[in-house]
Amino acid sequence: MKNSFRTLSNIHVAGKTFAYHSLKTLEKKLPQIGKLPFSLKILLENLLLLFDNAFHALLHFFRGFKSSLKRLD
Repeated sequence: MKNSFRTLSNIHVAGKTFAYHSLKTLEKKLPQIGKLPFSLKILLENLLLLFDNAFHALLHFFRGFKSSLKRLD
């Protein structure tokens, strides 16, 4: 699993280790993420997972919700 945005973390449950992308880590770079609705955070985490190498997909995501982010400030 790639880690282009340096958000990859591990969680240990019942003796097994699972990898996930931490939005809290990404939020340190992009504080607006903390103000997103939960449903959009789920989409963002999926984008990190599925499009790790596709920086343009994330840019498109943020451009699409730019007006929402401005309203939250």
